[in-house]
This record gives sequence, C-alpha cells and structure tokens, in this order.
Amino acid sequence: MGRSAADAAERVLERVGAKEYMHRPISTYSKGMRQRTKLAQALVHGPDLVVLDEPLSGTDPVGRHELMDLVHELGEEGKSVIVSSHVMHEVQAMTARFLLVYGGRVLAAGDVQEIRRLLYEIPHKIRIVCDGARELASHLTRQPSVDGVQIDANELWVTTREPRELFGLLPALTAETGVAVSELGSDDESLDAVFEYLVGDGA
Repeated sequence: MGRSAADAAERVLERVGAKEYMHRPISTYSKGMRQRTKLAQALVHGPDLVVLDEPLSGTDPVGRHELMDLVHELGEEGKSVIVSSHVMHEVQAMTARFLLVYGGRVLAAGDVQEIRRLLYEIPHKIRIVCDGARELASHLTRQPSVDGVQIDANELWVTTREPRELFGLLPALTAETGVAVSELGSDDESLDAVFEYLVGDGA
C-alpha cells in the first residue's frame, strides 16, 4: 500500500473512531468495531453516494450516537446517504426523509409528519396520565373531537382525528375538573406508528 493510500486509510479510520485498533487482527474485533471498519471501507474513496445496510447493528449506545452523528455530517457535506434498517427509531434519528418498503411494495415516502397527516382517517392515540382519570374521561367523551377513551388505572388513551383541537381543549377541561395531568403525549408521529398503520391498512 502506497503512502498516500495508507494516509487515506488512517484518516478515514480516525473519522469513524477505529484508528486505535487499526493494527489489530480483524478476527479480534467486536461486531461494533467491525461496523466502524466497514464504514471506513465505504468512505475511504470519498464517494458521493454511500449505501449502508444496518450500520448500527451490534454497536453500543456510544457507538450508535457517534455513527448517527457521522451520517448527519456526511449529509451536511453534500453526500447522499442511503441507510437500510428495520430499527425505525434509529432511522428517524438520522433523517427526516424515508422510504418504507414492505412485501416488495413502497408504502410511503417522505417526511414522517407529512405522511401521518395524510393518514387522516386513522385516529391519533393520545396518552394522558392524571390523578382523576374517570372524571376527566367522562368530560372527554362528550367532546366532538374525541372518538373514544380507554381507562387503565390513572392512565387514559384517547383516540381522536383532531389532535390539535383536543390538546387545545385539555387545559380548560383540567381546570374545570381539577384533575392534575402528570404526563401527556403521543407516539403516533413516530416512524414505527406510521409503518404499523400502513402495513395494517395495506397488508
């Protein structure tokens, strides 16, 4: 290997966090170390397009964070990066743009929130944790924007096709009932939720 090639290899190994063990036999590498080395192989020639298949598989939390940051950096440098993964929350942490493929069919492409808005006919699920679940539930069921309410101890699951309207109503309802809400949120804007909706609808 010429000096320039060796220098390029060393630079890219340093960039992916693999320089410290670059002289060790690959047979001694952990899976996470192998992932970093494969990424270095993909980057060493400075390609404009990088295709990564499950790049975070086998990495520890620190490694996942570092590699996700690197994917962001490559995008900021003008590189095109395609990541194939079934771990959708990791994909969502790396990019806002995605392509969902299931059974050989493209189910959706684009931004998570954009696609979720198109699924208007599928109610959002809102989770509310409070100290007066039954009382709040009785008021919620009277609201036109609420399709249904499920109670589990101090936890409510509210289905609605108008989540913004519901969130706007909650402060007045909690003030009226005196119910204290400790947690409020929804996972319906996640890539996992969008995938489940699309698979359930199209399978």
